[in-house]
Amino acid sequence: MVKKIEKILGIISAILLVILALIVTLQIFARVLTISVPWSEELARQALICLTFIGGALAYYRGGELKITLLIDLFPPALRKWNDLIISILSIAITIVVVFSGIKFLGDIWGSPTVALQLNKGIFFITIPTSFLLILIKLYKNIIGVVKPKEL
Repeated sequence: MVKKIEKILGIISAILLVILALIVTLQIFARVLTISVPWSEELARQALICLTFIGGALAYYRGGELKITLLIDLFPPALRKWNDLIISILSIAITIVVVFSGIKFLGDIWGSPTVALQLNKGIFFITIPTSFLLILIKLYKNIIGVVKPKEL
């Protein structure tokens, strides 16, 4: 399941990156030709927001989360295991707060249209709780990996 989620996140991130590159390219050509494309800046911003959260979840799935392991590398394996468990539990707590805050935020902005595109803002910001829910799945999997003894 984790590999499937990682693959889907990768595909979505690639699509968003292509959309963002195309929109920015369009903006550049439009400015050179002194043509106004009022929706392009807003769509680029919304694509970047989505890419940030989906890409962040993808980075977490690929092990790209920020870690400072200078001291932890000196710990004996048993202590490292406890450290990983505590960090995963704290990360779950923080992630749950972000998920619920993201859901509350969605409730506040849902139905509110974007300025130029006149699309529901919630469509773009739904990536906040969604990406953190996906991170929560990976954190749960990490805890299971730490707690469950490896078979010989």
